[in-house]
Amino acid sequence: LHCVTSYPSKPNEWNLNRIKELSKRFPDAEIGYSDHSGEIFSSLAAISIGAKIIEFHVTFDKRIFGPDTTSSLTIDEAKNLVKGGNKIYDSLNSPIKTNNINTIY
Repeated sequence: LHCVTSYPSKPNEWNLNRIKELSKRFPDAEIGYSDHSGEIFSSLAAISIGAKIIEFHVTFDKRIFGPDTTSSLTIDEAKNLVKGGNKIYDSLNSPIKTNNINTIY
């Protein structure tokens, strides 16, 4: 898993291009992303560029005290991440349709 240890990590720290690099370097490995951003966006982006595994922290409430609460997702955010990640994965792994009326040539 590609991991940034800033808690919470900012977009300019995500370094998601590392996922593509790791995929090329280790073609037989399942490459993933360890997310500490506290939002779902970096994980969704990681999935869209090939991450097969996503690790993240979950909290019941971001207002409670804890060392990684600000870099955690709430239960509802985790549900949305899984839902969005599955949709992205399905979209990227569906066959190319060349007879789509909205296709631009």
